[in-house]
Amino acid sequence: MDNVTFTYPGNTTPTINNVTVRASMASRVACVGVNGAGKSTLVKNLIGVVEPQEGIVWKYPNSRIGTHTAIFHLSHLPLLKRVFLRSLDTLAFSIDTTVQC
Repeated sequence: MDNVTFTYPGNTTPTINNVTVRASMASRVACVGVNGAGKSTLVKNLIGVVEPQEGIVWKYPNSRIGTHTAIFHLSHLPLLKRVFLRSLDTLAFSIDTTVQC
């Protein structure tokens, strides 16, 4: 997705603004952020549930997109790393930075 902006009807402020996301076919991506950051809206745009007012949403024809909603406290992060990541080197986000999706 390139430079995507989406505003829900009735809102004046975009939920996601000028977002670009790129992932390879072999990657696994997690969208992490605080409540209301736009994570679900980003996914809805990516899978075509809603269409952005600006930008382009595209995906590889053979890509598979699955969603799972989970609520974890940051104190659970060491466990999540062991369970979900085969290699800790693949951790692609910083816990000190809120990911605005």
